[in-house]
Amino acid sequence: MNFPPDIFNKYGTEISVTSRQNVKPFKAFVNPLRRRFQNYYVPRRHLAGVYTKDKYLLVAPPDTEIQLGDTLLSGGIQYTVLSTESYIVREDVLYVWAVLTAHTEQGEDDFYD
Repeated sequence: MNFPPDIFNKYGTEISVTSRQNVKPFKAFVNPLRRRFQNYYVPRRHLAGVYTKDKYLLVAPPDTEIQLGDTLLSGGIQYTVLSTESYIVREDVLYVWAVLTAHTEQGEDDFYD
């Protein structure tokens, strides 16, 4: 039992592991990680819609080979894996999830919290 296999191929983003060799690229979902009880209505100033301190959630197929500390590349953005686990129901791996942080270049016009 797992996600329909074509959901990642159809809607996922291409991800490649750049920190290790011989790891095949895969498709996954990468979205900003939302924290519970965070006030989103408070405006924050930032460059180009990206918060440099935010974390991202990756959801990938069950056979994905990522490890803590891996460097991933997707859409020209480089991420580091901060934590990763498999979501298991009974004895089946449904998907792999990971918390990522993005590598960004800080410009002189950036605004921080």
